[in-house]
Amino acid sequence: MSTQAQTCAELNVATESDLDRVGLIVDSKPDCACESESLSPHSPGIVQSSETIVRMVCVPMHVHLKRLELKTSFFSHIATRGASVQRLEVASDAELVKCVEDLTGADDRVWLGVVEAATSDIRELLPREGKQSYCVADAALEGNPAHAEIHSAWRIPEADQIEYRVALRDLFVRGGVQGRRTLRNGSIWEAFGGPSKERPLPAAWSGLA
Repeated sequence: MSTQAQTCAELNVATESDLDRVGLIVDSKPDCACESESLSPHSPGIVQSSETIVRMVCVPMHVHLKRLELKTSFFSHIATRGASVQRLEVASDAELVKCVEDLTGADDRVWLGVVEAATSDIRELLPREGKQSYCVADAALEGNPAHAEIHSAWRIPEADQIEYRVALRDLFVRGGVQGRRTLRNGSIWEAFGGPSKERPLPAAWSGLA
């Protein structure tokens, strides 16, 4: 795919289903150039460094069932397709509810909680040659304007990807995993519907609020 002449918004569309999405973006727009442009017509604006970024924690995806811990796979797509996240200050309650419902649609999935990190901390994590290693870009969707994406700022060699995923995971769990009833003082849990709300939690995770 030729991406050299495309804008960031055009790249966002052209690479949407590509398994090398991140590589194509950073080849064409290095050094997180796409952080400074809105990538979608549904965008509420570029992601500011003052914003809080959240990611939902669900089972069986990305969690250890026998201990309260996220696997290194929690950010397994940062160097390939990008990791979907939500902009907390921008998101409406309805958007957050819809995000959880979409993630827990399969019969074996349960919402366990949420983790968060400051955009500024993500952008400052593991700098490489004085430049960012992680980009936090606006990637708004039609039904989810608060959707954003974290992806690596350069092509991380496969042998080093676990190290970078662990660092990002550890940043997000620095303040612990917050229980699902704590998000927006419980308003998201109260509005959340569907059969997944009644599914049991793994014993190790049942103590979360």
